[in-house]
Amino acid sequence: MKPTLNIDNAVRILENTFGFKIINHTLPTEGADSLIILVKLDDLTECVIKIGGGADVDAQVLQDLSKYDIKVPKCLYAQIVKFNEGEEFVLIMSKMEGTLLRYIDLADRYRYIPLVISEMHKYHAIKSTLPGKYSLVNSGKSEPFIDSLAKMFIEVDSTLDWGAVKNTNLIDLNLLSQARQFVVEELSKINLDSYSLLQCDMHQSNIFVNETKVTGIIDWTYARYGDPLYDFALFHFNILKHMDEKAILAYHGALNLSPFDQHKEQVYLLCWVLENLYDYILDSDTGRISFALGIINQVLGK
Repeated sequence: MKPTLNIDNAVRILENTFGFKIINHTLPTEGADSLIILVKLDDLTECVIKIGGGADVDAQVLQDLSKYDIKVPKCLYAQIVKFNEGEEFVLIMSKMEGTLLRYIDLADRYRYIPLVISEMHKYHAIKSTLPGKYSLVNSGKSEPFIDSLAKMFIEVDSTLDWGAVKNTNLIDLNLLSQARQFVVEELSKINLDSYSLLQCDMHQSNIFVNETKVTGIIDWTYARYGDPLYDFALFHFNILKHMDEKAILAYHGALNLSPFDQHKEQVYLLCWVLENLYDYILDSDTGRISFALGIINQVLGK
């Protein structure tokens, strides 16, 4: 949950805590689970301050990735800070060069898809013998990757309350049930013997680019270890949501998956679609419901 802080007071407390002088600060217009403050210091260094909302996980990932050739922000400071409203974890990181992919002209975004996938391959090469959320695995613990996914879609004791949408007239409930059953059955056929680092929030507002390359990937709050195809499937979902046909073709061309992996990626894509569809139904968002149903029908061959 995003912290509710008096920004001017928070800035003064940050200055006292870290020993620098902030000469300018702004809040980005986009929403986030954390509080984001863009600042310029008295030495003219531009930084991004992330408060609460998984900033601790983000800091841990950025610190660990600093030894790899992966384009992410540099973690400058990371610690718990006591504000007037309470304690919050604070991450101060370098500002990325370039612009967010979302601000690139729609017709040109496809050019960056292979570059993003190349960058994803780099961090997917970081492996663990344990699956689970990043902080959990780093503490030597784990949680089942496939079983955790399947548990979102099962009929009994699901981690999503599907009963909350059982009376909706916004969707064909039989189709919804078929999709959930398909996902659970197909997930049960997947066996993994190693697990890759996943970003799990790959979309155009977390990717910085310039004219020729990807300059940075931000927001590692949801990082975990699992199947790389699950990470790619979310990127696929967001390309379908925000980009054009050329970007979709660029995605498939850059990945060049075998038929076996294509099927797995489609199963994971359906996981992301169903998870988002659940929220779309609760929000009565008919436009996005229609978008999600289109993908479900395509994956199920309807």
